[in-house]
Amino acid sequence: MPRQPATKPQLILSVQDQKTLQCVSNSRTLGAVHVQRAQMLLSYAGGEKVAAIADTLNVARSTVYRQIDKALQFGWRTALDDLHRTGRPPRITPDAIVYLTSVAAASPKLLGSTYERWTMRHLTATFANIVARQVIHHCAR
Repeated sequence: MPRQPATKPQLILSVQDQKTLQCVSNSRTLGAVHVQRAQMLLSYAGGEKVAAIADTLNVARSTVYRQIDKALQFGWRTALDDLHRTGRPPRITPDAIVYLTSVAAASPKLLGSTYERWTMRHLTATFANIVARQVIHHCAR
């Protein structure tokens, strides 16, 4: 018995969704990736074949399939953006970022320095001293 070709479910968009995607696909201020993804979804919802969409947009068929799968699984709004990836965990905490930003925004004289303005070298040295003091304080406990 011959195997039937696999077919993807149809992407059904409301009139409002189609208008929104049309605006995104015609945008000149949004990122090119968002525009291209919106064009893919509109074409697929309009009944175009994946190969034709890929040729029109000059992308691989796998890219079009990936966008369609994302839209069918998570919805078209989520499909326009990248999905969250784990990546490497941050090496600095948000509290530390706030603290270091406040140090950089303060005048060096307030921290006992002879400089009136920060230079990159002096700011880096100050941060290194602060971190070293915190490590010593943490290890002394």
